[in-house]
Amino acid sequence: MLPSFQMVRPLKFLAGALLFAITAVAQIPVVDFEKQKIEILDRYRSLIRLNTASPPGNETIAVEYMKKLIEAEGIPVQVFAMDPNRANLVARLKGNGSKKPLLILAHTDVVPVGEASQWRFDPFSAEIADGLVWGRGACDMKGGLACSVAAVLAYLEKNGPPKGSIGFLLTGDEEGPAVNGTVKLLDWAKARAER
Repeated sequence: MLPSFQMVRPLKFLAGALLFAITAVAQIPVVDFEKQKIEILDRYRSLIRLNTASPPGNETIAVEYMKKLIEAEGIPVQVFAMDPNRANLVARLKGNGSKKPLLILAHTDVVPVGEASQWRFDPFSAEIADGLVWGRGACDMKGGLACSVAAVLAYLEKNGPPKGSIGFLLTGDEEGPAVNGTVKLLDWAKARAER
């Protein structure tokens, strides 16, 4: 049997370790998914309401919207517009280099509406009906863009600065002739030895 003073030391250690673990767990931020759902839906619908049909494009309005959102989170943004109406966005939050980088790639243009009278709702109204959001770009690619940005922001909220860099490459002119978007940005990145 251990003398009483020797029993106290392990108990104090265990109590201290338990207190440390509880304090550490209590300091881990928790993502408010109900709030996230509302924000994602709002961003998703806001993007659909921006008429970026290609041709003619006009992706600059979507890039400006995303620029404000991303910069508000402290992530540096660059906008490139070979055509002033067809801007592209590049943003990067540098990590400490201990993990591989992640690139979120999306396009901001959508295919033309076609015959507007054939639509159940205005193609740029982002109406909610039957549990769905209706509008041009709802499936390709404004929903994916809204969700990708939300995922990155939720990660940063919970984990703080990333270990690997996180980048966004938002291009225009993907649905059309594809001369002012990805191709130009890849040329730009290559000339700068970007990786």
